[in-house]
Amino acid sequence: MEILFSAMAETWPNSYCWLYAPFLLEHTTAADFEKFSTLDERYKQFVEHKKNQNWAEDDHGVSKAFTELYKLCANGKHFQGWIKYTLKKPNLHPFNTFEPNLAVITEKMKPELFERFFDQPKSLDLVSRITGVLDIHHVVEKMDAEGYFPALVRAMKPYLEKRSTFRNWAARSHFLLLLFASDNPPNLCWYMEFLRILTTKPTTRLIARFIDDNFEETISYYAATVKQAHIDKVKKIVNFASPHEPAALRPQKDFGEVKTEDKHVDNIIKLYDYQHELANKAISGENTIVCAPTGSGKTVVAAYIVRDHLRRTADNGKVGRAIVFVPTIILVEQQTTVLQKLLGSEFMVTSLCGAEPKYATNKVLEVMVGDVVVMTPQVFLNLYMSPIKERKIYIRDFTLMVFDECHHCDKKHPYRIIMNAVMKTRTIKSENRTIPQVVGLTASVGAGELKSADSTHVMTHITALCSRMGATSISSVQHASNMEEMKARVPKPVDDFVTVHPPQRDQFAIELSNIARDIEYNLEPVLKKIVEKSGNLSYDKVLIAPTVACNNGSQRTNVRYTSKLASVKDYVKQSRLEMSEKAYAYWLLDFLMKIHYALKYNELLPSAAAMQYVLEGYQAVIDDINTHKNTRFDDKIKKDIALVAKEVKENLETLSNSNNVRDAADKNVLNMLIMQIKKQFDQNQNSRILVFIDLRRGCYDLSIYLNHHPMIIQTFGRDKVSYLMGSQTSGKKEVFHKSRAEQAKIRSDFEKGNINILVTTSVSDEGVDVASCNLVIKYNSVGNEKTYIQRRGRARAAGGRAVLIALGVDTGRREYNNIFRECIMNRCLSTLATMNSQEIRTLIEKRNAEQAQLEKLEKSRGPVINQNYSIHCGSCNGIIGETKQLRLLQDDTMVLCNPGIWDKLFIDRLNEKRLDERIASIRCATAKCASCKHTWGPMVKYADLYLVSPKLDGIRINGVNYDVSKDSWHRLMQESIHVDELQQSDLAVMFNDHLGDKEVELEIAIQQQVKNIIAKNRRNLPVNQLD
Repeated sequence: MEILFSAMAETWPNSYCWLYAPFLLEHTTAADFEKFSTLDERYKQFVEHKKNQNWAEDDHGVSKAFTELYKLCANGKHFQGWIKYTLKKPNLHPFNTFEPNLAVITEKMKPELFERFFDQPKSLDLVSRITGVLDIHHVVEKMDAEGYFPALVRAMKPYLEKRSTFRNWAARSHFLLLLFASDNPPNLCWYMEFLRILTTKPTTRLIARFIDDNFEETISYYAATVKQAHIDKVKKIVNFASPHEPAALRPQKDFGEVKTEDKHVDNIIKLYDYQHELANKAISGENTIVCAPTGSGKTVVAAYIVRDHLRRTADNGKVGRAIVFVPTIILVEQQTTVLQKLLGSEFMVTSLCGAEPKYATNKVLEVMVGDVVVMTPQVFLNLYMSPIKERKIYIRDFTLMVFDECHHCDKKHPYRIIMNAVMKTRTIKSENRTIPQVVGLTASVGAGELKSADSTHVMTHITALCSRMGATSISSVQHASNMEEMKARVPKPVDDFVTVHPPQRDQFAIELSNIARDIEYNLEPVLKKIVEKSGNLSYDKVLIAPTVACNNGSQRTNVRYTSKLASVKDYVKQSRLEMSEKAYAYWLLDFLMKIHYALKYNELLPSAAAMQYVLEGYQAVIDDINTHKNTRFDDKIKKDIALVAKEVKENLETLSNSNNVRDAADKNVLNMLIMQIKKQFDQNQNSRILVFIDLRRGCYDLSIYLNHHPMIIQTFGRDKVSYLMGSQTSGKKEVFHKSRAEQAKIRSDFEKGNINILVTTSVSDEGVDVASCNLVIKYNSVGNEKTYIQRRGRARAAGGRAVLIALGVDTGRREYNNIFRECIMNRCLSTLATMNSQEIRTLIEKRNAEQAQLEKLEKSRGPVINQNYSIHCGSCNGIIGETKQLRLLQDDTMVLCNPGIWDKLFIDRLNEKRLDERIASIRCATAKCASCKHTWGPMVKYADLYLVSPKLDGIRINGVNYDVSKDSWHRLMQESIHVDELQQSDLAVMFNDHLGDKEVELEIAIQQQVKNIIAKNRRNLPVNQLD
């Protein structure tokens, strides 16, 4: 028996073993416990318990046994030895299926669920709580009534005939064993159904919160997908929309009941004189860009312009509707609240942000009942391009368009795409057709590609923005008295620069840098091979290892090192190496990039946080290797990888356990941050402080560090620091992700003073408007002149400061350059504001002519191509479409519009990158060949439909020669193939065949991408509680 217990390796998850605890107690005799106690005296306590013939009815004794067994289970060796001993007894249920059942669970459970219940440090706590307090009778009765799990319910009924503390415990344990091994009901998910049933009774809702802190959001989105699945089972009868713009806007009454109070309510919006100057050109009907500092009340000015526009339109006997665009989801709710406060008693304000479940937005046009609509441009474009009548909106549905932060109207941003559509609408001349007025709002139009004090480039940049926005004027404050008033009302924060130098010696950084050096050494043979095969490439071009050694790791944190890694990766891509060798090189380069960021992390944050970051980075790379090792690497490379991985792991473990993980107090930059916060508190004890940091994960770690810092606790109190960052599309690997509701609460708490310090990323450049914010700290975080202006403007309170804590002189030099660019920009704005409309129109028309010439030249390049080619899977060579079916989205995304593609398609993992609100299409999953599982490219959501976006390295075009390492779709379009822009008719064709389970899969994928929040921190309910 001693051998049985001591030799038992912890091969079974403790939480899985715990599910057999009541059955172990039941099948183990008092004599067995006497034997066990010779090995572990803790088993002695169960001897007397089992001698009592009615032990199973002794509720107090069972509760005590529950607690003591949990302690034994936490020590896996003895508990698993006990299970192995019991497995040798004949025909004991449920032990006769112990190992087969674990194999079934491992195979059937999704990895994220298996990790949650079996493979996390807190998994045992979670599972023990469920077996301790779950109202099992309610759950099974609910399942029986709904009929989704008939086999499970039948198996559970014998366990529910008697009710006692022990019987309930055994029933819960057996229930989980059956549930974890269950097949999903048709079109449903056992986990989601279990979670949903838990929400149907107050006593079981607590369990739902144990499992998922955000269970309400999770269930809400699951309900959306289930409803969509039921809808999609019925063949759709589709009313396709007309692609042509209506003559005038469709009135609000066509979409529902307008709920507003008294009309022409005065004195709600009061403008200062300088704000009247900002609004005057828009009030006169001009298309204009309103440019004024952050905090000057541009939103109030916009509300005034909207109100005036809607009133004048109504006075002329016409119907008007305004739309206010905000660039990010995070701003939709904020701006809607402000506009409802300013306009809601007279005009109805509605909004749509795109985070709603699809089934809830089938009648999405109900938003059009509003007089004022607030949307992101991404949502607008999906509705504008939609081929479905019930979801279609038009440019002419609006008489006024307001673009908040209009400086984004550039390149392929959704703002630019919308304005292209507006411009196209304006070319159709008719007295009876409405054309929306356009008003842009910005604190900074930017300085473009300014390289000297010559303002010519800036003037070109600003007039180009006016051209893209269709504006004929700039509205800024120019009148002397108004300038004085604005300065008094909108105090300009004091700009401070503090330069802090990194320590001359950092042993942690040295050791981490040495690990990078060893990886670079392993990469050298591959790089030499690239040079040998190229014939015209010198070795110094691919040499990564820095030639200068530093005692603080800075030789591997600078821009040169980052650029070198990127260029070498490009050389690998273009090389003639075998695919297995390329994959090996990519793997090593990924390691180096992780260490590079860890070293940068170490410069600004405690070394312990940097250590955790690099360990997680190492594991992410290893996980990727394990996923693809059988397809990417040959046997030799696998051995090389194993050797390098073992060496790196050993070095990281040695470093992690060493004394070189420095105390945070040794970091000058952190000490400076604390000093600036303390200085602000001494001036004002109710201060609100914004801390900007570039690193997304660093945002979370810095907030944790500050929240636990003794000075912060002594100064502000506990839990006075929080963090805010942009939406993450997949919460799977980010425990620090916060839902939209949590973000809204954080902003509210910051405004109210419940939180004094908010650590944030660039998401707060535009959108966190707190009048009492006294201090903005840019923690070695510098952007362009627009970022500089936006961040400085967050310090809204009188006497506010904006402080840059720069690590080294380079950061400060970049910020000084931003100040210079702002100065030139303001000079140009003043010049433009004093010009009359005709002079500005002349400049803008010149820009328009130049842009038209460039577009004409672009279209004229290359031969006219009419040839059609077949498109094949890059692996199995199966036909997936033709080049005539390729279409180009307005954000330059290539898609394949082949109605027959769905039967050839396999939808794989959803995208783990965060949602990019700067483009119109949304990447949501991976498109693979159904036959060979070869990756073709991503799936994208566009105009309410899902389309395949093929990549050149995932497909083969028959008859077209190209090099996937060098060529792009753009070059092929110039030389080999013709691709049309996507039209509404193309979407209609795809929609006709866009039915069934595949669409459901994609809808589920994208909703999980937005709302996949897996709570890592469970409630602290004692595990020894048993009802």
